[in-house]
Amino acid sequence: MKVLLFGSYDLHQNCNITKIEGLKSIGVGIKECREEFSLSLRQEKTSYNFSKLIIIGIKLFFNQIKLFAKYLKIRDYDVMLVLYPGHADMVLAKIISIFSGKKLVFYPFISAYQTLVFQRKFLGKNSLKTKFFFLLDKISCMLADKVLLDSNAKIDYFSKTFNLDKKKFERIFLGAPSYFYPKNAEPNKKFTVLFYGSFIQNEDLNLIVETAKLLKNEEIRFRLIGKETALAPIKKMKEWYNLKNIDVRIPLGVFTCI
Repeated sequence: MKVLLFGSYDLHQNCNITKIEGLKSIGVGIKECREEFSLSLRQEKTSYNFSKLIIIGIKLFFNQIKLFAKYLKIRDYDVMLVLYPGHADMVLAKIISIFSGKKLVFYPFISAYQTLVFQRKFLGKNSLKTKFFFLLDKISCMLADKVLLDSNAKIDYFSKTFNLDKKKFERIFLGAPSYFYPKNAEPNKKFTVLFYGSFIQNEDLNLIVETAKLLKNEEIRFRLIGKETALAPIKKMKEWYNLKNIDVRIPLGVFTCI
C-alpha cells in the first residue's frame, strides 16, 4: 500500500511526525506532495485581521497552484492523506481525489473554529470571521472520505458541532515520536505532574501555578517544560510564591523527562 501525503502540512509538529513514522513502521510506502506554507504567526491575534487574512488567502491561492503542479508529477499511490494544518488544502485535495478515483483521508488534529473562538478568544462568537472558520472546519471534514482524530471526545465534538456522521471519523492515538524516550533514572519519590508544550497565548498556566500553590505541602511536584521566553512569567510566579514544588525546564535537542 502507498500513501500520498498531500498539502502544506507542518513537518515540525509531533502530531504529523507520529503519523508518518507510524505508517512507515507497518510497511506502508510513503510519497510526498508538499508545498511549504508558513503559518508561524497563527498564534498571534493580529494575524486574524481582515487585511492579513486577505493577504494569506492570496498567498494560499498561489501555493495551491504550486502544489497542483507538483502533484502532476506523482504516480502510483492508493490513498491521499492530508495532514495538519491542511484545512485549506482540502478543496484541491478533493478535486484531485475525484478525478484520480483515490480515497481522501484528513487529519485536522484540532478544530480551527474551537481554537480561535473559545480557546484563544481571538475572534468574537458571532463575527463573520468566526462563521468562516466554522465552515472551514465543517467543509474540510465533509470533503474527506475519512477523518482521523486523536480521541473519542474530539470525535464527539466534531460530529455534534458540525453535524457530521460519526461513521466518517476514526480514532487514532496521538503517540510519541521515535526520538522520545524516558530518561534512565531512579523512580520518583514524589507524584509528578508533567506539562510539556509551547505555552501558547491564553493557555492558562496560571491555573497550574495556583494548583501547585494549593498543594505545596503535599508530596506532589509539577514539572513544566517549554521555551525559555514562555517560561519567564512562570519563574517569576514561582519565586513570588516561594514554591519549591515547581520545576521549570527548557527542553534540549532530545526531549527526555521523569
